[in-house]
Amino acid sequence: MGVVMKLVIDIGGSVLCPEGAPKPGYLKDFRKLVLGFARDHKVVIVVGGGGLAKNMIAHAEDVGAGDRDALDKIGMAAARVNASVLAAVIGEKACHCIPDSEEKAAECLEKGKIVIMGGLRTRQTTDAVAVQVAKEIGADMIVVATNVKGVYTRNPFKFSYAKFLESLSPKQLVEIVKPCDFRPGHSGILDPVAAKLLLKYRIKTVVLDGRDLNNMRKALEGKRFIGTVIE
Repeated sequence: MGVVMKLVIDIGGSVLCPEGAPKPGYLKDFRKLVLGFARDHKVVIVVGGGGLAKNMIAHAEDVGAGDRDALDKIGMAAARVNASVLAAVIGEKACHCIPDSEEKAAECLEKGKIVIMGGLRTRQTTDAVAVQVAKEIGADMIVVATNVKGVYTRNPFKFSYAKFLESLSPKQLVEIVKPCDFRPGHSGILDPVAAKLLLKYRIKTVVLDGRDLNNMRKALEGKRFIGTVIE
Protein backbone atom coordinates (compact mmCIF):
# COMPACT_ATOMS: atom_id res chain seq x y z
CA MET A 1 0.00 0.00 0.00
CA GLY A 2 1.22 3.52 -0.78
CA VAL A 3 1.11 6.63 1.37
CA VAL A 4 -1.99 6.85 3.57
CA MET A 5 -3.76 10.15 2.99
CA LYS A 6 -6.02 11.96 5.42
CA LEU A 7 -8.91 13.54 3.58
CA VAL A 8 -11.84 15.74 4.57
CA ILE A 9 -14.86 15.76 2.24
CA ASP A 10 -17.06 18.80 2.83
CA ILE A 11 -20.29 17.79 1.10
CA GLY A 12 -22.84 20.54 0.78
CA GLY A 13 -26.49 20.04 1.58
CA SER A 14 -27.17 21.37 -1.93
CA VAL A 15 -25.59 18.14 -3.21
CA LEU A 16 -26.61 15.50 -0.68
CA CYS A 17 -30.11 16.67 0.22
CA PRO A 18 -31.20 19.74 -1.78
CA GLU A 19 -34.93 19.06 -1.33
CA GLY A 20 -34.81 18.29 2.37
CA ALA A 21 -33.95 14.57 2.33
CA PRO A 22 -30.95 12.71 0.89
CA LYS A 23 -31.45 11.17 -2.55
CA PRO A 24 -31.28 7.33 -2.36
CA GLY A 25 -29.51 6.89 -5.72
CA TYR A 26 -26.87 9.46 -4.91
CA LEU A 27 -26.35 8.00 -1.43
CA LYS A 28 -25.65 4.55 -2.87
CA ASP A 29 -23.13 5.86 -5.40
CA PHE A 30 -21.45 8.13 -2.87
CA ARG A 31 -21.20 5.22 -0.43
CA LYS A 32 -19.40 3.13 -3.05
CA LEU A 33 -16.95 5.96 -3.76
CA VAL A 34 -16.17 6.58 -0.08
CA LEU A 35 -15.77 2.92 0.85
CA GLY A 36 -13.42 2.39 -2.07
CA PHE A 37 -11.20 5.32 -1.09
CA ALA A 38 -11.33 4.50 2.64
CA ARG A 39 -9.79 1.08 2.06
CA ASP A 40 -6.38 2.72 1.84
CA HIS A 41 -6.93 6.19 3.32
CA LYS A 42 -8.51 7.97 6.30
CA VAL A 43 -11.70 9.89 5.58
CA VAL A 44 -13.75 12.48 7.43
CA ILE A 45 -17.02 13.63 5.84
CA VAL A 46 -18.66 16.88 6.96
CA VAL A 47 -22.30 17.13 5.87
CA GLY A 48 -24.31 20.30 5.35
CA GLY A 49 -27.92 20.91 6.39
CA GLY A 50 -29.28 21.45 2.87
CA GLY A 51 -32.99 21.75 2.26
CA LEU A 52 -33.84 20.38 5.70
CA ALA A 53 -31.97 23.21 7.43
CA LYS A 54 -33.35 25.90 5.12
CA ASN A 55 -36.94 24.68 5.53
CA MET A 56 -36.80 24.42 9.31
CA ILE A 57 -35.08 27.80 9.70
CA ALA A 58 -37.68 29.39 7.42
CA HIS A 59 -40.54 27.86 9.45
CA ALA A 60 -39.00 29.14 12.68
CA GLU A 61 -38.60 32.64 11.23
CA ASP A 62 -42.20 32.59 9.99
CA VAL A 63 -43.48 32.23 13.54
CA GLY A 64 -41.23 34.91 14.99
CA ALA A 65 -37.88 33.29 15.75
CA GLY A 66 -35.21 35.87 15.16
CA ASP A 67 -32.32 34.99 17.45
CA ARG A 68 -29.27 34.33 15.27
CA ASP A 69 -27.74 31.67 17.48
CA ALA A 70 -31.06 29.84 17.90
CA LEU A 71 -31.50 29.67 14.13
CA ASP A 72 -27.90 28.50 13.72
CA LYS A 73 -28.58 25.67 16.17
CA ILE A 74 -31.52 24.55 14.02
CA GLY A 75 -29.19 24.40 11.02
CA MET A 76 -26.60 22.47 13.03
CA ALA A 77 -29.22 19.94 14.14
CA ALA A 78 -30.35 19.43 10.54
CA ALA A 79 -26.77 18.81 9.42
CA ARG A 80 -26.30 16.25 12.18
CA VAL A 81 -29.48 14.45 11.09
CA ASN A 82 -28.11 14.27 7.55
CA ALA A 83 -24.81 13.00 8.95
CA SER A 84 -26.67 10.26 10.86
CA VAL A 85 -28.45 9.16 7.68
CA LEU A 86 -25.17 9.00 5.77
CA ALA A 87 -23.48 7.08 8.59
CA ALA A 88 -26.27 4.51 8.51
CA VAL A 89 -25.89 4.17 4.74
CA ILE A 90 -22.10 3.79 4.93
CA GLY A 91 -22.64 0.97 7.42
CA GLU A 92 -20.21 -0.73 9.78
CA LYS A 93 -17.18 1.12 8.44
CA ALA A 94 -18.63 4.40 9.70
CA CYS A 95 -18.38 5.81 13.21
CA HIS A 96 -22.02 5.89 14.32
CA CYS A 97 -21.39 8.33 17.14
CA ILE A 98 -21.63 11.67 15.31
CA PRO A 99 -18.72 13.68 16.78
CA ASP A 100 -19.51 16.94 18.55
CA SER A 101 -15.94 18.23 18.48
CA GLU A 102 -12.83 18.14 16.30
CA GLU A 103 -11.03 16.14 18.99
CA LYS A 104 -13.68 13.41 19.02
CA ALA A 105 -13.55 13.25 15.23
CA ALA A 106 -9.79 12.67 15.43
CA GLU A 107 -10.29 9.91 18.01
CA CYS A 108 -12.80 8.09 15.82
CA LEU A 109 -10.53 8.41 12.81
CA GLU A 110 -7.63 6.81 14.68
CA LYS A 111 -9.86 3.83 15.43
CA GLY A 112 -10.03 3.15 11.70
CA LYS A 113 -13.54 4.45 11.15
CA ILE A 114 -14.95 6.74 8.49
CA VAL A 115 -15.97 9.82 10.44
CA ILE A 116 -19.19 11.60 9.49
CA MET A 117 -20.28 14.81 11.18
CA GLY A 118 -22.38 17.96 10.86
CA GLY A 119 -22.30 21.39 12.48
CA LEU A 120 -20.41 22.07 15.70
CA ARG A 121 -21.01 25.68 16.72
CA THR A 122 -22.97 28.80 15.90
CA ARG A 123 -21.82 31.68 13.69
CA GLN A 124 -20.23 29.36 11.15
CA THR A 125 -21.27 26.75 8.60
CA THR A 126 -20.10 23.20 8.09
CA ASP A 127 -17.49 24.63 5.67
CA ALA A 128 -15.64 26.05 8.67
CA VAL A 129 -16.08 22.76 10.53
CA ALA A 130 -14.41 20.98 7.61
CA VAL A 131 -11.37 23.27 7.78
CA GLN A 132 -11.12 23.00 11.57
CA VAL A 133 -11.30 19.21 11.47
CA ALA A 134 -8.74 19.14 8.66
CA LYS A 135 -6.35 21.14 10.86
CA GLU A 136 -7.01 18.85 13.84
CA ILE A 137 -6.23 15.62 11.96
CA GLY A 138 -3.43 17.03 9.79
CA ALA A 139 -5.38 16.45 6.58
CA ASP A 140 -3.60 16.35 3.25
CA MET A 141 -6.56 17.81 1.39
CA ILE A 142 -10.10 19.14 1.71
CA VAL A 143 -12.59 18.39 -1.05
CA VAL A 144 -15.51 20.82 -1.12
CA ALA A 145 -18.39 19.17 -2.99
CA THR A 146 -20.91 21.79 -4.04
CA ASN A 147 -23.51 22.35 -6.78
CA VAL A 148 -21.30 24.30 -9.21
CA LYS A 149 -18.08 23.26 -10.92
CA GLY A 150 -15.84 25.36 -8.68
CA VAL A 151 -15.10 28.88 -7.50
CA TYR A 152 -16.26 31.85 -9.55
CA THR A 153 -15.42 35.53 -9.25
CA ARG A 154 -19.11 36.15 -8.39
CA ASN A 155 -22.18 34.04 -7.70
CA PRO A 156 -22.78 32.33 -11.09
CA PHE A 157 -26.50 31.95 -10.35
CA LYS A 158 -26.89 35.72 -10.04
CA PHE A 159 -24.24 37.15 -12.36
CA SER A 160 -23.94 35.89 -15.94
CA TYR A 161 -20.50 37.46 -16.27
CA ALA A 162 -19.06 35.49 -13.34
CA LYS A 163 -15.71 33.97 -14.31
CA PHE A 164 -14.74 30.41 -13.37
CA LEU A 165 -11.35 30.11 -11.65
CA GLU A 166 -9.25 26.97 -12.03
CA SER A 167 -6.92 28.05 -9.23
CA LEU A 168 -6.54 30.82 -6.67
CA SER A 169 -4.84 31.60 -3.38
CA PRO A 170 -6.56 31.57 0.05
CA LYS A 171 -6.16 35.36 0.15
CA GLN A 172 -8.03 35.71 -3.15
CA LEU A 173 -10.77 33.43 -1.82
CA VAL A 174 -11.23 35.65 1.24
CA GLU A 175 -11.76 38.66 -1.02
CA ILE A 176 -14.28 36.80 -3.19
CA VAL A 177 -16.50 35.57 -0.34
CA LYS A 178 -16.22 38.73 1.78
CA PRO A 179 -19.34 40.44 0.33
CA CYS A 180 -21.63 37.40 0.74
CA ASP A 181 -24.71 37.56 2.98
CA PHE A 182 -23.69 35.17 5.76
CA ARG A 183 -26.76 34.19 7.78
CA PRO A 184 -28.42 31.02 9.16
CA GLY A 185 -29.09 28.68 6.24
CA HIS A 186 -26.23 30.30 4.27
CA SER A 187 -25.68 28.84 0.82
CA GLY A 188 -22.45 29.53 -1.02
CA ILE A 189 -19.16 28.02 -2.11
CA LEU A 190 -17.48 28.67 1.25
CA ASP A 191 -18.47 30.92 4.12
CA PRO A 192 -16.18 33.82 5.15
CA VAL A 193 -15.12 32.05 8.36
CA ALA A 194 -13.95 28.99 6.40
CA ALA A 195 -12.08 31.18 3.89
CA LYS A 196 -10.19 32.96 6.67
CA LEU A 197 -9.31 29.64 8.29
CA LEU A 198 -7.91 28.38 4.99
CA LEU A 199 -5.79 31.52 4.78
CA LYS A 200 -4.52 30.80 8.30
CA TYR A 201 -3.92 27.06 8.02
CA ARG A 202 -2.94 26.78 4.32
CA ILE A 203 -4.53 23.39 3.69
CA LYS A 204 -4.81 22.37 0.05
CA THR A 205 -8.47 22.54 -0.96
CA VAL A 206 -10.30 21.61 -4.14
CA VAL A 207 -13.80 22.79 -4.97
CA LEU A 208 -15.87 20.81 -7.46
CA ASP A 209 -19.37 19.79 -8.46
CA GLY A 210 -20.18 17.02 -6.00
CA ARG A 211 -23.02 15.73 -8.15
CA ASP A 212 -20.43 14.39 -10.62
CA LEU A 213 -18.97 11.52 -8.61
CA ASN A 214 -16.70 10.36 -11.43
CA ASN A 215 -15.08 13.79 -11.43
CA MET A 216 -14.77 13.66 -7.63
CA ARG A 217 -13.09 10.27 -7.92
CA LYS A 218 -10.48 11.78 -10.25
CA ALA A 219 -9.75 14.54 -7.73
CA LEU A 220 -9.37 12.01 -4.91
CA GLU A 221 -7.01 9.92 -7.01
CA GLY A 222 -4.86 12.90 -7.92
CA LYS A 223 -5.91 12.83 -11.56
CA ARG A 224 -6.95 15.77 -13.74
CA PHE A 225 -10.43 16.95 -12.80
CA ILE A 226 -12.81 19.83 -13.40
CA GLY A 227 -12.82 22.22 -10.45
CA THR A 228 -10.85 24.84 -8.53
CA VAL A 229 -7.63 24.31 -6.59
CA ILE A 230 -6.96 26.59 -3.61
CA GLU A 231 -3.37 26.51 -2.36
